[in-house]
Amino acid sequence: MKMRQSLFVASLLLGAGLLTFSGCIEDRCSAFGIFVKMDPVYITDAQLAEPIQLQESRALENPGKIYVYGQYILINERYAGLHIIDNSNPEEPVNTGFLNIPGNVDMAVRNNVLYADNVNDLLAIDVSDMSNPVVAGRVEGVFEDSRFYPYVDGQGYIIDYVTTSVSEVVSCDDPRFSDDWWFDSNNNFFVAEDIAEASFSNTSNNTGGTGTGGSMARFTISQEYLYTVGDASLNVFNISQANQPVQTSTVDLGWGIETIYPYQDKLFVGARTGMFLFDNSQPSNPILMSSYSHWNSCDPVVVEDNIAYVTLRGGTPCDGFVNQLEIIDVEDITAPRLISTWPMEGPYGLAIRDKVLYLCDGDSGLKVFDVTNPISIDLDSHITGLDTYDAISLSNEHLLVVGSNGLYQFDVSDSESPRIVSIIPVQ
Repeated sequence: MKMRQSLFVASLLLGAGLLTFSGCIEDRCSAFGIFVKMDPVYITDAQLAEPIQLQESRALENPGKIYVYGQYILINERYAGLHIIDNSNPEEPVNTGFLNIPGNVDMAVRNNVLYADNVNDLLAIDVSDMSNPVVAGRVEGVFEDSRFYPYVDGQGYIIDYVTTSVSEVVSCDDPRFSDDWWFDSNNNFFVAEDIAEASFSNTSNNTGGTGTGGSMARFTISQEYLYTVGDASLNVFNISQANQPVQTSTVDLGWGIETIYPYQDKLFVGARTGMFLFDNSQPSNPILMSSYSHWNSCDPVVVEDNIAYVTLRGGTPCDGFVNQLEIIDVEDITAPRLISTWPMEGPYGLAIRDKVLYLCDGDSGLKVFDVTNPISIDLDSHITGLDTYDAISLSNEHLLVVGSNGLYQFDVSDSESPRIVSIIPVQ
C-alpha cells in the first residue's frame, strides 16, 4: 500500500496547506487510487465431476510446469490437466493425448504412478500404460490448509483471477478511502493494486523409477516419499503403497512458499523471502537446518556440487524490485553463504548440469552461463525471441525449455551455440 498511502498523504498535506492560507476553502480531501478489479475464474462443480481420463490431444494454450518420465514429457495446462508428449524422437515429439485433471498445477511420477493435484485432492494415477491412465487412489482435502481455493456456492472453487486496473478518485468521506479492498454495488471485487500483486498471482536429480521436474516444481519425490509445498508448509507423504499416499507430517514454514528442489540427501525450498535448507537423510523426517534470507521476490532454486543458484524476480505478484541471480555456497547447510549476484531482466526457472547454467529470463529469453567460477561467471549464449518460464536439463546435449510460446527442445552440446531441435507451439 506504500504508493497509495503516499498519494493519500500528499493529498492531505496539500489540503492542509491550502487551509492554512485560506480559511474560505472547504475542508475536504481526496486521493487518486489505483485499484484492480478481480474477476474470479472458477472450477465448477460440473467440471470437478468430469471423469479424469485421457482425452484427444489438444493444442497448448496456457502451459505451466513440465515433468519428464522415461520417454514422456508431461506439460501442465494450467488448472486443466496434462498434455502427454511422446518424446522418443526429440526432433519429432508427438502429442498423444490430454489427461483431464481440473485444477491441476503440479505433478511427480514414481514407479508408473503419477501424483497430481486436483484442486484440494491428491490423486494417484496408474500410468503404466500412458495410453490408458487410470485413477488408482485419491486423498481428499489434503491441500485445503496449504492452498487457499475459496468455494462459492453455485459457482465452484476460485482458482485464479483475471485482473483489470481501475483508476478512482476517492474522497475522504468515501468508505473506500482507507480500505485495501471493497465490493461495488454489483458485487464486483476490487483490491488496491499493490495488495492484488502481492496476493493474487498466476503465479533434477532423481534416478531410477522417478521422473525429473523443473525448478518451479511444488512436488518432488525421494525414495518412498512425496514432498509437496503449499503457501506456508512442507507436506510429507508416504508412498510405499503407491496407490494409497499417506500424509505423515507437515512442517510449517510461514507465508510465501513457492518451490522445492531435491539434491542428494537435502531439500531446498524456495520462498518469497528466502530459501529453507533441509537435511533429508531420513526421508520420512526432513529436518530444517537453516534459512537464507533475501529481498522479497519470487525464488526458484537449483543446486549442483553444493552451490545453489537462485533467481529473484521483482515487480511481480511476488512483490519486491530486485531482478537477479544469486549464487550461494550451501556446503554447510547450517550456514549458507552468498558468493555473488548477477543482474537479470525478469528471471524465472533455471537448470544446471556440469557447471553450465540455463536461466529462463522471462521475455528476455534463455541465457546460458559457464559457472565454473561462481565468483565470475561467463555468458556463453543468449537466445532471444522467446518467453521462457522453466527448464529441465536431460543431458549435456539435451535441454527442455517451456514458456508462453510453447515447449522448445535444444541441442546444447555446444553451450555457445544452442540449436533448436523442435518446438511444440502455443495455439
